[in-house]
Amino acid sequence: MPYRNDVVATHDKAPNRAPEIKDEVSSEDRTADAWELLEQGKANQAQGFFALAAAKDPDNAQIKLGFALASAELGDSFRAAWSAGRAVGVDQGELAELELGDKASLLLADLLDELGTEDRALASDLEAAMPDLVTLPVIADKG
Repeated sequence: MPYRNDVVATHDKAPNRAPEIKDEVSSEDRTADAWELLEQGKANQAQGFFALAAAKDPDNAQIKLGFALASAELGDSFRAAWSAGRAVGVDQGELAELELGDKASLLLADLLDELGTEDRALASDLEAAMPDLVTLPVIADKG
């Protein structure tokens, strides 16, 4: 019996390596979930949710700041500063309207302190973008 030449083996086809992502969740819902996760101390999950939200809404300063705060909580200072800079760069007034929870406020205060020693210009820009921002005073260690 002769071999058929019209049959194509599936292993001869190049595999499709691109994952098919079907994210039906809105960027607003994803962002709300991310802020909630950050407040619960789940920075790794929050960072992932902020990244997903940013993919849908790349010019949202609040999402970028959330990613920065989650990164700071994870100890990734470089990524935190980078994302905070991007937040300030795309801000259209959203940062001034942002209401932070207790955990996020503490993270922002810590990030501003760190930026104040490493990138004072960025810290000033971030503070200017959030005029109603209330940060906690730095308590010097007298030990």
